[in-house]
Amino acid sequence: MKTDNMKNEKIKEQGFTLIEVIIAMGILAFGLLAMASMQVMAIQTNGKANRITEAATLSMGVIEQLRVDDISIISDSSNWLSVPNDSLGLYRYQVRNVTEQKGTDDTAYYKTFRVVIKSTDSNNALKKEIEFNGISTSGI
Repeated sequence: MKTDNMKNEKIKEQGFTLIEVIIAMGILAFGLLAMASMQVMAIQTNGKANRITEAATLSMGVIEQLRVDDISIISDSSNWLSVPNDSLGLYRYQVRNVTEQKGTDDTAYYKTFRVVIKSTDSNNALKKEIEFNGISTSGI
């Protein structure tokens, strides 16, 4: 008789109960959802960083071109202009806050300016504006 009871106890202790399996699956599902949400956020953040990097690179090209140009033609622009080398046409720029520092003989020593890059999507909806400062001394 004793051996029958021992077999029954062994049988009862084998495996997992349905409640334990459901709880383990719930914990696993919660962890997987958290990881999936982190992955989505990482992808979005990476896309934003890429756009900011591209805008910075394009604006540096615009600033370098303004620095090479004759200092007398640098002025505020009210229209959004196409950025050179923007193959997709998603960026526009404006030149703002142009200030001229003159010497005693009324010639420009330098001009400071701000280049604003506007990022849009394919529907021309505004995504972000980023500002960069520049200085031109080409008139000396």
